[in-house]
This record gives sequence, structure tokens and C-alpha cells, in this order.
Amino acid sequence: MRRPGVRRAWLCVGALLCACGGSTGKPVVAEGGAKVRNAEGGAKVRDAAERVVLCKTTEADLRASLGEPFRDGRLGERRVVSWVAERDVERFLAVLVDARGVVVDLYWDVPGAVAWTPTDRCAATPPSDAK
Repeated sequence: MRRPGVRRAWLCVGALLCACGGSTGKPVVAEGGAKVRNAEGGAKVRDAAERVVLCKTTEADLRASLGEPFRDGRLGERRVVSWVAERDVERFLAVLVDARGVVVDLYWDVPGAVAWTPTDRCAATPPSDAK
């Protein structure tokens, strides 16, 4: 049984992160940033993804190691920033950042069929009503 919101959520994230040029399927690269531009781009993005510590790593940290993002967009009231590994538009690192620029959720190299619902994983959780 399909959940009605999952496809819509994936389409929203896909529209935000996809870099396809018309019907050619070739990546469209924005001037000045977009893809990590070196022969080891995939490894560089992978290494950066592995170093991310939720609630501590900042967008500035990622920009310092990866350069300008491929996408710097909004999903509702939230910012999602992503980097694409060169020559591999299927592999990308996307992060949800809070108002301070701190990474609060991460999406890295997950199969396209898996929907990502960006969630602030650093938000304070209310205390339980344990007696």
C-alpha cells in the first residue's frame, strides 16, 4: 500500500536537488560552484559527508572543504544545501541547516527510491512524562 505523501515529498526533494538539463539528462552546472571540480570529487564529497557531525558541523565548514554548493534552496521555511560529486549526479550530499547555519540533518548517497523528509534532528525533545 502506497502512502500518498511519500511520492509528493520525493518529487519536492527531487525538484530541489535534481540537476537534469531538459531531455538530455546531462547535468546543468551553475556558474562558479555547483560540482566539486577535481578528479577525486566523489571521494571528496564522501569524506566530507563522513565528517559531518549533526548539531556541530556548519554550512561554512562544508563550503570551506567543498566550495560553493550545487543547490542552496528552500523547502518550506527550511534551507537545504547540496553538493554533487563530479561526473556522478546520482551521488550528492544534501544537508538541512538551521537559522545559525548548523547542519541538523543529512542525506548522502541514498538510493533515489528512498524519500528524504528533512528533519531537525537537533531540536530539543520535550521531557517524557515518566513517573
